[in-house]
Amino acid sequence: MSFRLFLPCLLRGIRFFHLKNAAVLLAVLGLGLAADRALAVPNDVSAEEKAAGFESLFDGTSLAAWRGYKRTDVPAGWQALDGSIVLVGPGSDLVTVKTYRSFDFRFEWKIAPGENSGVLYGVNEARREAHESGPEYQVVDNGKDGATTVNSAGGNFALHAPLKDVVKPPGQWNEGRIVVDGTHVEHWLNGEKVVAYEIRSPEWVTLVAQTKFKDKPDYGKVVDGHIALQNHGGPRWWAARLAGISKDDAAAIQEKVAVVWFRNLRIRALPEKAPK
Repeated sequence: MSFRLFLPCLLRGIRFFHLKNAAVLLAVLGLGLAADRALAVPNDVSAEEKAAGFESLFDGTSLAAWRGYKRTDVPAGWQALDGSIVLVGPGSDLVTVKTYRSFDFRFEWKIAPGENSGVLYGVNEARREAHESGPEYQVVDNGKDGATTVNSAGGNFALHAPLKDVVKPPGQWNEGRIVVDGTHVEHWLNGEKVVAYEIRSPEWVTLVAQTKFKDKPDYGKVVDGHIALQNHGGPRWWAARLAGISKDDAAAIQEKVAVVWFRNLRIRALPEKAPK
């Protein structure tokens, strides 16, 4: 075959090769995007996290991993709505059925304007309230108290202010993380480590002595404890009650009543450190 006749065939072959490989590439990318979408489903533990030992504490509908503080049931003020655990009314804090020692707890949260909540850990049920034993990762609208105080989002309430303000505005989802590794504790917010401290260390004891927790004998002393989602109350409830919003109107409840939302709650146990 002459080169003049061969050249068009060669060009057609090259074009076919590129088109075929482009199709394969698009198919691969499509599979990758589909996988990313699958991993991004709220309340789904990714394959990577499962391999690392994470388990889900909420599947989007069931509160079976939770109960009320000092109760066997779930208080009516906590509901599973549209794939989130939502605080919509009075009742006790919500605590995990299981207890944890060293762990890596990851979750997402958002708060209504002007509202306040928290995630407590190392909680026992010997006292009247969960905060009498458990330190608190602050979940709050920073417009209430400022961005970098001991009352700010991501901080260790009353003891450690966050190192920086990386919280998103009310109504937007934040990524939270609490790591307890023996006596070492970390708070993370939106991918940033904002608090690190040694619980029960001399420095910690000094800080506690300057707070309202100085008279709480169990505070920070529980090694094997529950995780709790705090019901701090909320003015939205009473406004909703005055407005006559039905308890069966899920859309209105989320828009006008809900105080705080949690989703994607997953946890893994960390290996115990040998005593020094």
